[in-house]
Amino acid sequence: MASMGFNYFPTEVLIIIAEYVYDLKTYGDSLTHNRREDAKLIRQSTLFNFCLVCHQWYSVGIEPLYREPSVANGNRFMKFTKTLCPPTKARNKTKSDLGSMVHVLNLGQLVHQSSNSVTARLLNKASENLVNFTAPRVSFSLNALASLTKCRNLKYLDLSRVGDSSLSFPQLKKAVSKLTSLRSLSLPIYIPLTRTLPTTGTWPSSLTRLKIGGRLDPQLMEYFDWPPNVTELILSNCKNVTVSLINNVLLNDNFQYSLTDFTVETDCNVDKVDLDESTSILSELDALEHIKMPVGLIWSLLMLEDGMPALSIRSLILTETIGPYGVQYPIHHNFCDAVTKSLESGPLSNLWFFQAPHSFLKHYGVDPIKLDELVTSHLDDVDDKELDELGTGFGFQVQK
Repeated sequence: MASMGFNYFPTEVLIIIAEYVYDLKTYGDSLTHNRREDAKLIRQSTLFNFCLVCHQWYSVGIEPLYREPSVANGNRFMKFTKTLCPPTKARNKTKSDLGSMVHVLNLGQLVHQSSNSVTARLLNKASENLVNFTAPRVSFSLNALASLTKCRNLKYLDLSRVGDSSLSFPQLKKAVSKLTSLRSLSLPIYIPLTRTLPTTGTWPSSLTRLKIGGRLDPQLMEYFDWPPNVTELILSNCKNVTVSLINNVLLNDNFQYSLTDFTVETDCNVDKVDLDESTSILSELDALEHIKMPVGLIWSLLMLEDGMPALSIRSLILTETIGPYGVQYPIHHNFCDAVTKSLESGPLSNLWFFQAPHSFLKHYGVDPIKLDELVTSHLDDVDDKELDELGTGFGFQVQK
């Protein structure tokens, strides 16, 4: 019998080891964004060394090594590009189809390291099994969009950074209409949403999560051709958030029965919201369960007139309203009473989870213990399975 080298392990064991190295939980249960990126670099370096041990280890480790490459650094990106898209003379020497191993490709941190043609070539190479793609800001144009349509297994697409002024929204929608497996889409904040013709194509029926931003046209929002099956809508980096804008966005008939999650991110400009302007649009969204928004909007959307029926909302997360002079809060002399009444028998009387920043408590003098008692009083007839499905916890929590 041939002697087995000291580095021999059954292939099944090596697969377990490689997947353990690939799993980011190996490097910490709850990683911040920066630590997560550091962990990815450590993972990539470890898997690279894993592949150097011998041919058996290489055959096991090469797929997880290329599954989610870290290419934010310009030098790493150039090496990755040369490997995946080698020069013509070197192509015949490449035996492995490395592009088919790429499942996640994040080019969002690149600025000038790539080019339109390079981005298009990478998408062509990775099209077979690419599931998650984040586009770069300045090297994603029409030819890259054409390559994107070949990625038929794509489920998560982030175009939020794309700033090519030659692209139009109808062109983007036409390309997206061909991605029949797409679940989540972040639209560019630098390319305005517009009306489209029927020839542009229809949204994928699988699309359930949509993120939009930039400067939105309030009049267009009411008649915009929204994807029909969206359950989660996010306003991010929106430059002109107003109560009337939110009202027009949510007026769409599809949202009334399908929308379960609505988020207005902290980076949206809400510091000039008119506190005397209000809307009861949230009461018309029968499926809505989760809301996350800057506290500057709470009065106009949730603290409405007495007698307003309880909303379907189960989870409310308030974030700080960031204005030109730092954190800002609307001034209301009876804010504490309004919150209490809303939780007792008003719009928030179905709430199971409530989270707010510490500055919110300090500014309004709200008692966190009282808030927790009010929220947990709604849980008397709720079983553990329902709370687990909520996915947020329960009671009142102060943001860390």
